[in-house]
Amino acid sequence: IQIVNDGLISKHQVASWANLRLGRNLFALDLPRVKRDLEMIPWIRHVAVERVLPETVRVEIRERVPIARIPAFSTSQSGDRIAAVDYLVDSGGFLMRPLPAKYRSRSSQPIDLRRLPAISGIALKDISPGKRSESELLLKSVELLRAFYRSPMHAVTALREIELDSKSRLLVVRTSADERVTFLPDGFPSQLGRWHRIHRFGQDQSLAIRHLDLSITNNIPGILQMETSPRETSRNRARSKLYLKDV
Repeated sequence: IQIVNDGLISKHQVASWANLRLGRNLFALDLPRVKRDLEMIPWIRHVAVERVLPETVRVEIRERVPIARIPAFSTSQSGDRIAAVDYLVDSGGFLMRPLPAKYRSRSSQPIDLRRLPAISGIALKDISPGKRSESELLLKSVELLRAFYRSPMHAVTALREIELDSKSRLLVVRTSADERVTFLPDGFPSQLGRWHRIHRFGQDQSLAIRHLDLSITNNIPGILQMETSPRETSRNRARSKLYLKDV
């Protein structure tokens, strides 16, 4: 049995899920069933199974990689306990729970969930682990993340949170630099480009972005703050409320 994996799941666990055991007749194996069984595992994105004569079955899997987390609370079956939990979403909008430690290989390093951007504003009814989300705004937030990681802003800052507003249908991003940026749910590459141009403008003027509203297409409302040294206090910080046009 040859198992090739690009992620955290142990080879022993993959073999167990696929019901593969040493000594079984190679030609008696139902390879489509092995593939189907593994594809039912929520942490597995892709499976390829083949016979390699004379006596080997080769299984190659690709795991789902979380792109964000969804903080939530769950109650025990008895209803007397409440615990904080994180649901994960991958770049295709597929929802899953974190991989349990018992399924990981000993040599793998678990993902630090705190480093993943959080998505808030999702109703619990829209969180169904084990399948692709049907929430349009959640899928839009994933689309925004994919566009962000391909944009120049990825080298400038990190996204800490995306807040979804179901009433206004806007996405509000908070970054590691304490910026607050509002997005329309479409045209992310263009909006990210405008954000990057404003960031460069702020750098030239020694101004740090505090808030931008990219949902307004003309004269973007924004708050930029004078960059200060660690010795300066908040009393000495100056804020400028600007309406930026064609920056």
